[in-house]
Parts: sequence; structure tokens; C-alpha cells
Amino acid sequence: MLNQQTRAIDANVPEAVELTRLGVSGAAEAIRRGEISAENYVSALLAKARRKEGLRAFITLDEPGASPQPAKPTRPAPRA
Repeated sequence: MLNQQTRAIDANVPEAVELTRLGVSGAAEAIRRGEISAENYVSALLAKARRKEGLRAFITLDEPGASPQPAKPTRPAPRA
């Protein structure tokens, strides 16, 4: 069901619609369990926003900013 991450998230893919119905807490749990990726969830939400563009629900849709960014490595503070 949700673990088919090899398929592209697209407005016409039924799994994309299913992902958008999870809600935030459901999506977080599915991500923790490894059933979906954050990237797929964000892509599904962006596809839904594009499909509903005529509603004018968003002033700005920052697609590049919404895409998950790789975590920056953290370094321990230098010792004094």
C-alpha cells in the first residue's frame, strides 16, 4: 500500500491521494515506521496544492523550500 516508494508521486497516482489523507500525525507515524519517505509525502502534498490551485488557498507556494533538505552535519564545539 504505502510502501511502494519506487513509483513517482504524481497527481494521477492513487498513492499520492492516499498519502494526503494521512494527516500530519499519520504521516509522521508512517515515516517513523519506514512505510513512506518524507520526500514522497511532501511531493504528494505539493501535487495536491497544484491540483487545487484554482482555490487560491495559498498566497505563495514555496516548492523548493518545502522539499526536505539534507541535514547539515553538526560538529562539536571546539574545546577552549
